[in-house]
Amino acid sequence: MDETATKQLGVLREIDEILAGLRVRYWLRGGWAVDFLLGRVTRSHSDLDLVVWQRHRGRMQRALEDAGFSLDRELLVQNDLVKDGQDITFVFLERSADGSVSAHGMPDWRWRSDALPLRRHCFDGICARVVAPQQMLQDFHGYEAATGRPLRPKDAGTMETLRAIITLDGQEPELPHDRETTTGVGQPAR
Repeated sequence: MDETATKQLGVLREIDEILAGLRVRYWLRGGWAVDFLLGRVTRSHSDLDLVVWQRHRGRMQRALEDAGFSLDRELLVQNDLVKDGQDITFVFLERSADGSVSAHGMPDWRWRSDALPLRRHCFDGICARVVAPQQMLQDFHGYEAATGRPLRPKDAGTMETLRAIITLDGQEPELPHDRETTTGVGQPAR
């Protein structure tokens, strides 16, 4: 494992401890989510991507800032933080009156009903929940469709890995157009 991965896992370990103390659930998404699903590092990562419920945003942000995390950018849908030179993005989700889940402030970025499993995956002494691979795959398809921009080469590799994980779990990879209730509009993890 390279130095950046070691630093990122150290930051994730700290986030895990802080959020556990607050009794706030989080889910990994993006590259580290794939690595936790597989139990090994598959490539280098530029950041950590996490998902948290919007209702916890304020107290989570205060606790992270008290622990030395710096707010780099605050958007309706996400906060970008920095700690020890490592970038961390928190995407915030909310549940609507009808029970559906979407990104805060982006009702068109709808999430699957099975997007947030409670099972934890452990790697390097950290046990974390991980966004369902079907949701991550859907986000990649939604990003490309919504923005008209092609995915990066590393995204294509991640999508291939996600399809393999889904297939290993005995399921068929489901594309966004297979689900009428989900638009899949969103930004893929960095």
